[in-house]
Amino acid sequence: MKILITLAYSDIFNGEIPKIEELLKDIPSTVVISILAFINAQLYHDDSIQTQLNVMSRLMEHQPMEVKRLLNEKVKRKLELEPQIQFFSALSTTKFIHNELISFRDIKSDATTL
Repeated sequence: MKILITLAYSDIFNGEIPKIEELLKDIPSTVVISILAFINAQLYHDDSIQTQLNVMSRLMEHQPMEVKRLLNEKVKRKLELEPQIQFFSALSTTKFIHNELISFRDIKSDATTL
């Protein structure tokens, strides 16, 4: 059994930690659940750091290049210090799906799945 460190918000992003409710308020639960299911499917087959990086890359596809560059720099530095890290875990994504089902948001939005 390997032990991995799940990255915290502050390991990747600058500034104050936003409230999850605020981040998700305009995103339908169906979209959030679809993304989390995609992550879980990837982790089910292989939870290696390469798979984690591939998932993160896929999630960042529509972000500006500068955001991607800054994220890549931070992740690279973190991996040099602690090579046993993960962005996602099946446990946390499953709990997240559970919370989305409990507080389901059925709203109109331009947000789509991956």
